[in-house]
Amino acid sequence: RFVLIYTGPAVDQRVEHLACGPDYMFRVRALTSQHVSNFSNVLTLRACAAPQAPARLRPCLESSGAGPLALAWDPPSDSGGCPIKEYIVLEDTPNGTVQLAVTRDEKFVPEPQAQLRKFRVCASTAQATCGEESALSGGWAVSPD
Repeated sequence: RFVLIYTGPAVDQRVEHLACGPDYMFRVRALTSQHVSNFSNVLTLRACAAPQAPARLRPCLESSGAGPLALAWDPPSDSGGCPIKEYIVLEDTPNGTVQLAVTRDEKFVPEPQAQLRKFRVCASTAQATCGEESALSGGWAVSPD
């Protein structure tokens, strides 16, 4: 069942306060003083909340016991109702926050630097750029060969 949500001259309309999870269907038609158009094709969208932070952010070795040190994490326990599209890996530096990577994987290998570093990872969906973040701080160096 469709309900009227807007009448007026605007060519776009923001719809707020939708419940997360269910699919919403929208359609549009033009009205003039003399004619009414057919409805557009139906656009189906799902309203989603921002995802929770990725779980268990931790250091690990890239390959079984050897290789560079990597960051690994588990998917969030709650994605907000939409599938996770990608993860954003950030690092807090003395000069501010730096985005290191955007990845679909649940692992990232930062460039080795022997210093204290602070990493953050967040998950993104099609509707939420970055939800809650997981953070990990620690000494980060090249792993022994």
